[in-house]
Amino acid sequence: MGLMALGCAGEPTSPSAHFFATVEPSWVVGAGATELGPDGRFDYRDPLPPVLGELSREGAAELASAAVRFVGGSVGGGKAYVEQEHGAPIDWARLVPCGRRVIPVRTNLSDPGESVPHYARTALGPEYQFEFCSPQGWPTVQSRVYTRSLARVRADGGIDFPELGGDNFIVSGIPRRPLVDLSPEYAVGVVFRRLGMRVAEIPEADGCLVVIPVCAQVLGRHWKMRLEARIRIRRPSGQTVETDEVFTQAGYGSFQPDVVYIAAETQPSPAWRYYDRRDSLGVLRLDSVLVSIIRPIRLESFDVLPL
Repeated sequence: MGLMALGCAGEPTSPSAHFFATVEPSWVVGAGATELGPDGRFDYRDPLPPVLGELSREGAAELASAAVRFVGGSVGGGKAYVEQEHGAPIDWARLVPCGRRVIPVRTNLSDPGESVPHYARTALGPEYQFEFCSPQGWPTVQSRVYTRSLARVRADGGIDFPELGGDNFIVSGIPRRPLVDLSPEYAVGVVFRRLGMRVAEIPEADGCLVVIPVCAQVLGRHWKMRLEARIRIRRPSGQTVETDEVFTQAGYGSFQPDVVYIAAETQPSPAWRYYDRRDSLGVLRLDSVLVSIIRPIRLESFDVLPL
């Protein structure tokens, strides 16, 4: 998962000032302006709402660093795959937290609770995403930690995994020449260029587990943004409404990164089907669990109308 396409020839040897998308102060107001750092990037100081028994932001940061050490010290294909994603060998021992140190990602889906074992629910929940850089300051690795993870970091820096496994973290390479900009700064720029309006809140990222059929269409990242004022729009259905909430979706698939969307008029009703329990003969039983959408999944385009 990358940040911004590079426009220079040759292989990068140090971070370029043009690598990161940045936000002009005139593009944001209110909380959006307050959260904007002097480097033109959002700070994301506020943590996700704490939930009893789940990882805090600090606990997630500790596990994220341990996950990078775990993958970097492995012998299997995981390490090689991350380096392939990055596009070059990685000096794992010298990676340091850098760039935007954390992005909180909220889940689109409700917690199905005890109807699904905890180890199978971790990736349905929210997560924190951390960046790690090379000694030269080049963004190299991203470590994503689910707040519902039961993995914990030992005193020696290793990781104690829950007995039943499950999804605890994902370590991936940040491409040196990424094709898609997934940053909130880029998203704000799209909104300002397309609508000519300022963003009044820090962009919120949300995520949806793609193995759930209803989430398969969410192949990038949604950024939800609040505009400085309401706009009057016409939906594809012809319905006319006023709203100050818009989205961008950067990523892969049918949605393009340079388009502004709104939440679709109707949202799907997801049912997550999974193999979990075995019957008396040892055969896996297919269960169907209904989860609610708590943040929009389906987006749609719109036309701006005069107020």
